[in-house]
Amino acid sequence: MRTVTTSKGRPRKYRTQAERVRARKEAAERWYAKNKVYSVKTIKRWTELGNLIKTGMKFCPRCEEDLPATDDYFYPRPASIDGFTTYCRDCQSELSTENYYRNKKLKKAVRVESSNGLRKAHKRSL
Repeated sequence: MRTVTTSKGRPRKYRTQAERVRARKEAAERWYAKNKVYSVKTIKRWTELGNLIKTGMKFCPRCEEDLPATDDYFYPRPASIDGFTTYCRDCQSELSTENYYRNKKLKKAVRVESSNGLRKAHKRSL
């Protein structure tokens, strides 16, 4: 049986590209587990959660205030690590209102464009 070699004449370690990628991922996972290296995002989330547990306060980045982490000040959001939305209730309401009117204008503009296009196409066909 003939062995497959690389362009430099060395025997090839992996038969397919998929095997090579899988081996690299496994090696990276082993290295990260051994060296306990975490991403900046993960560390930031842990610190925020630690601060929330210690103080009972949550920071709203939009109004830049520390508010009590309760349902009175933040909407519940089960998907987040602390169970609340990023922004406080007031800021979240303002953002929702802004997005609603911005999207309403965009939808209206698209509707007008498409209806004008249909009218022109209809006139050409007559």
